[in-house]
Amino acid sequence: MVGSAFGLVTGMRAPAKRLPAFAAMPLLVGSMLVVAIMARTFSFSAPETYEYGIMAVSLLTVLALYCALSMQGKKFFGDIGIMAWLGKRSYSIYLFHWPVYNIFRQMGISGTGFFREATPHLTYTIISIIVSLFLAEVSYRVFEKRTVPAQAAAVQADGKPRGEGRRLAKIAIAAFCVCAVISAFTLATVPGKTVIETDYLHQQNLLNIDRMDQYNDYFAGLEMNPVAMHNKAKKLPPSPSQAEAAEQTDLEKDSEEVQEAAEHAVERDDPEGPIKPIAPPGGANVTVIGDSVTLGAADIIKQTLGSVVVDAEVSRNMGSGADIISDYVARGELGEYVVIALFTNVQYNTVPATNDTIAAIPPGHRVICVTPYGYDYMEDCARMVRELPMWYDFVTVADWNAAIRDHTDLLAADGIHMKGDDSRQIYANLLAQAIEQAGRKPAKQ
Repeated sequence: MVGSAFGLVTGMRAPAKRLPAFAAMPLLVGSMLVVAIMARTFSFSAPETYEYGIMAVSLLTVLALYCALSMQGKKFFGDIGIMAWLGKRSYSIYLFHWPVYNIFRQMGISGTGFFREATPHLTYTIISIIVSLFLAEVSYRVFEKRTVPAQAAAVQADGKPRGEGRRLAKIAIAAFCVCAVISAFTLATVPGKTVIETDYLHQQNLLNIDRMDQYNDYFAGLEMNPVAMHNKAKKLPPSPSQAEAAEQTDLEKDSEEVQEAAEHAVERDDPEGPIKPIAPPGGANVTVIGDSVTLGAADIIKQTLGSVVVDAEVSRNMGSGADIISDYVARGELGEYVVIALFTNVQYNTVPATNDTIAAIPPGHRVICVTPYGYDYMEDCARMVRELPMWYDFVTVADWNAAIRDHTDLLAADGIHMKGDDSRQIYANLLAQAIEQAGRKPAKQ
């Protein structure tokens, strides 16, 4: 809006009141230098980017344009050939560069063509610039350069289009028809949800059904989780005989299920080898709090760990961790082993939010934190998670980042979420190993 207003006011001509040359050039260079610095230092998730960063960049860019217009016609400024060339093609470059970059980036994520996941972002950037410049040149020569003079010559005195005008009109109509057919075909065939969305919706439905079953069973007088539900029994107390019978039945059932799961785990052939499910004494004594990555493996986590509570949702981040923990504590449902897997959606406040979440966990619990894997900016977060045991002796790290790094072919196209049961089993096994390690460490004092 700032740029549009500036264009309307000046008409993109040399302003009536120009800045003196000795001031215009330093301001031009300085404003663009500040914009470049801000582009490198302001992050997508930082609040200052939206509080004042975007507005500041817009105003600085307008200042640079005003300085450039003020120097039009100056001998020392002149008409620099490359600047004039870029100026005439700048809008086409702007239109092409972002889709071109994303196409190449997705090719790298999926391993298509000569791009790979490990291809540096600088490579995508350089190739995208070259391709965008080429496409902009084609657009300029085929459409823009020929259309502008044709506007004056395409109409006869009687208002009817001349030959050049008719030819351009036919080209435009043909291009429109082709695009319309492609768009209609795409809209008719594209699925309503991606494979990832469908898979994760299924996992969320399974969790919702599981929670509803626990809710119904509770009101039917059954204690699904003798440890976590013990305090809740005071609110809707069953008769002493019912409570004793239900608790004994569930404990026996848990013991049998753990033994069965362990026998199946020994026979299972998964990418990282079979591992005995971890089910600490007392039944469901593990609480897993996670984001969409954890949600994708919820079903196999339950199969691998035995009786466990998995609370995972899409788009969660560490900012909500303390509140979630506090809710579990207030309900008396927080397991002895608390798995925190909320680091995928990294925010500017992830570090203080992590400390707040750990602080919300009461004494007597052991904490397992899961490192994220995906985009480059997650690497700093993964390093931070690995350092947590240095500050908290009751924290154990489940290093998903390291475990999946050599198995990226098992991930979905976005390079973050899981694809198929192999990656989910690695994740579940990792949690089981971390819980086993946490059992050998002290609980929070």
